[in-house]
Amino acid sequence: MIEPGKNGRRSGSVAKGRCEAGCSAKNGRPLVRWILATLGDLRLSDNDLTGPIPPELTRLTNLRQLFVDNNSGLIGGIPQGFVDIELETFRWQGTQLCSPANEAFQTWLAGIQHQSGGAACAP
Repeated sequence: MIEPGKNGRRSGSVAKGRCEAGCSAKNGRPLVRWILATLGDLRLSDNDLTGPIPPELTRLTNLRQLFVDNNSGLIGGIPQGFVDIELETFRWQGTQLCSPANEAFQTWLAGIQHQSGGAACAP
């Protein structure tokens, strides 16, 4: 699980704390579902995040920009499910993340217009 760092910075209007099942957006849709359906830009750079990227992030189907760079505690492989997201920007340098070495993932990664990161995972 990605944990927020000590400086607690987040992008946009993501608030600290948890939203329980009863939270809802103004239109009555559950807030979490609304966020998943609309979030286009997630900036988590320089937050002292640790652990692997949760595969649940691959459910952010409208995501176009993802910044997780400069979080040296992020480790492991990037979830394969990201190949189904049309990212325009993906910044992951300054982490211990690696990209799956398979052809489908590498083709997806090469197709991202603004991409900077690390190496492919060892087979």
